[in-house]
Amino acid sequence: MPDIFSILQFRALAPDEYKISENFVKSLPLGVTPVHYPFSGLVFNVSSRTLAHRDSRDGGMCMVVPFGNWEGGELILHEIRLAVDLNHCDAILFRSSALTHFNLPFTGFRNALVFHCDSQLLKWEDH
Repeated sequence: MPDIFSILQFRALAPDEYKISENFVKSLPLGVTPVHYPFSGLVFNVSSRTLAHRDSRDGGMCMVVPFGNWEGGELILHEIRLAVDLNHCDAILFRSSALTHFNLPFTGFRNALVFHCDSQLLKWEDH
């Protein structure tokens, strides 16, 4: 799960985006608060290398926290021409629906927790 420091940084550095994430969670059925609050979704990637993509169904921000023991595997944010060399349990926030992203080849074991908000949850409120 995201550590409390990462969540506090998210709230302090991007308060409007944090509020958007909170609103997604508030739309969950039955008033459930997920353990990965303030995100409504969690993906567990096991030694996966992603191709260039955008997550069109994500809303708000996405947080990626890689963990393991690896070399390489930088996260590429294409439109802003940024290669991010994340270390074990670093966290990065970005809008995964707006930025094309992928990771470079790596050796070793590079896993990642990907916290996100599913924009389809907002449709739940309409019912």
